Amino acid sequence: MKNWIRSCLILCSFSLTVSTTNNYQNVTSFSIDYDNDRFLLDGEPFRYLSGSIHYFRVHHRYWEDRLRRMRALGLNAIQTYVPWNFHEPVEGQYIFDHQRDLVEFLRIAERLGLYVLLRPGPYICAEWENGGLPWWLLKREGIRMRVNDPLYTTAVEKWMSVLLPKIEPLLRKNGGPILMVQVENEYGSYGGCDGNYTIWLRDLYKKFLGEDTLLYTTDGGDEYFLKCGPIPGVYPTIDFGPTSSEDVDKAFKAQRNHTPNHRGPLVNSEYYVGWFDMWNATRDDSTPDQIVDTAKYMYELGASINFYLIHGGTNFGFWNGAENDGAVLTSYNFSAPVEEDGSINSKYLALRTWIKSLKDWKQKPQDVPRNPKKIGYGKIKMEHVGGLLDLPSNQCVESEKPKTFEQMDHSMGFMAYSTILKTCGRNLTFPEYKDWLYVFLDGEHQGTLYRHPTPHQTTVQLKNCRVGQEVTILAENEGRLTYETINDYKGILADVSLDSTKLSDWNTCTIQIGKGEKFQEKTLQKLKKLKAKGQNNKVLHGVFTGTFNIEKGNLADTFIDFSNWGKGLILVNGHNIGRYWKIGPQFALYVPKHFLKEGGNRIFVIELFHKYFDCNAKHKCKIESIDHGIWRYNSTMKIRFTYKRP
Repeated sequence: MKNWIRSCLILCSFSLTVSTTNNYQNVTSFSIDYDNDRFLLDGEPFRYLSGSIHYFRVHHRYWEDRLRRMRALGLNAIQTYVPWNFHEPVEGQYIFDHQRDLVEFLRIAERLGLYVLLRPGPYICAEWENGGLPWWLLKREGIRMRVNDPLYTTAVEKWMSVLLPKIEPLLRKNGGPILMVQVENEYGSYGGCDGNYTIWLRDLYKKFLGEDTLLYTTDGGDEYFLKCGPIPGVYPTIDFGPTSSEDVDKAFKAQRNHTPNHRGPLVNSEYYVGWFDMWNATRDDSTPDQIVDTAKYMYELGASINFYLIHGGTNFGFWNGAENDGAVLTSYNFSAPVEEDGSINSKYLALRTWIKSLKDWKQKPQDVPRNPKKIGYGKIKMEHVGGLLDLPSNQCVESEKPKTFEQMDHSMGFMAYSTILKTCGRNLTFPEYKDWLYVFLDGEHQGTLYRHPTPHQTTVQLKNCRVGQEVTILAENEGRLTYETINDYKGILADVSLDSTKLSDWNTCTIQIGKGEKFQEKTLQKLKKLKAKGQNNKVLHGVFTGTFNIEKGNLADTFIDFSNWGKGLILVNGHNIGRYWKIGPQFALYVPKHFLKEGGNRIFVIELFHKYFDCNAKHKCKIESIDHGIWRYNSTMKIRFTYKRP
């Protein structure tokens, strides 16, 4: 009996020693060796060269392709956020399949030999709609985000009780690829500075992931940001872009000021190789040499580095976020080493050459996959479907005052407000609104209001107003603020006045453009009716449709050139590929081949304003499919941000 027990103990001990998942050897763990200022992976010294990629910005059938490019670069890890609002778009309805299959994305990374640094939030920023926080939180009157407010923390705890159990089996200690998990995101940049909240969140993570899971924070590399960012018992890391060696030293000194006994590994969790773009704005970009020079210096110091980003991807649909002075582009190219369409560029080649030269780096670069094929399918003749007021509505509610998007349980896109005039006047005033208002009187466009720049216009002058006419306002939500994440309500937010009289008896309708197939069906029916009526093709704005054919065996990624159009959004085969705006700097929208099909393909353009043009005229009312993106910057554009927001 004793021999049997002894044999069992030996076998059990051996089993624990050689436990492995997908080629990981020995007892799996990830920890910090403070005495030697380093990480330990499975008990051995370790550091990472990682790259950020956002699975929610990349078509899921391209996940493996983009991750292979990161592995070919010579990286041994990736970093990604988890946007709460992407997985719980409606309260209580959780989605984790197809494009939202987080576990599958992480398993692909694991199969390719890439570890994972996970950033589950609940707030992520990432220039994503509402910083990743669900819009429906705003329905809780008086809610305060990212502080110890029960209206907020109760929702966070419920979400984490769904998300974190999916993550736990993938932790390194359980044989999976996840090395570290970030708590919150750049909290030192947020004015809340609520230590009770961050400690509560830390404990929530430990409850689901265990006391031995390595948790970390990320903040700017300066004492200003590190004042409120670090959390007791959570390892602090910092972020900054290419800079001088003196500034690198100062940043890492600031990090060490907040580590136990001023010891531990140096970590730049967001080393910026580019920056995001906004409409009518340009960036202060870095050259490949600048990026490599600072990376070299950090590497010589023994630091672990996460390059933000290696691949940016696309803000499809209405998922782009906004900043205080405008909206983020549809493209999240970020001037990253792997372009929006998967192509590699000079930054990629420079980083790969440097990593390949590192004699002590085990994860050597691999052969780079061939760039994805792109095809331009040519000019597409567009037909006018109808006006903006013909957009299909979903639900309508009558009320004394206009309702917000949130009051209508409507997350993104558009809503329409209408009322019958009981009095007449000239100045129609909107004291408070978000973000665009397109104003009509009996179907005739009267003017457009936009809340940027500040101070913004609040009044539209009506032409030939008469009692009994219908005023209709199409309201566009351009994306909720991502930073600092204030309560960003959308739509008409206060009483509307005509001269000195407040207007009442409103009918508010939600518009479901996001329902691609439903929208396409209704729009095509409307097109048939307009053709039967002999609709005049001379239009200022509205909905347009056209088709183009793809021959068998000729399916590839493409771009839609909107240079000759104004502002709006484009749908391809029912997929909302994003917003466009002629002020640039982006002038073509990326379309993955997975949104296309062999044979006939249908495109819709919702044009919100345009110069007067004739759809019957030669070379007019067309859109073009091309094989490349178009970017134009000029001296009139503003430089919005350099590296980190103050």
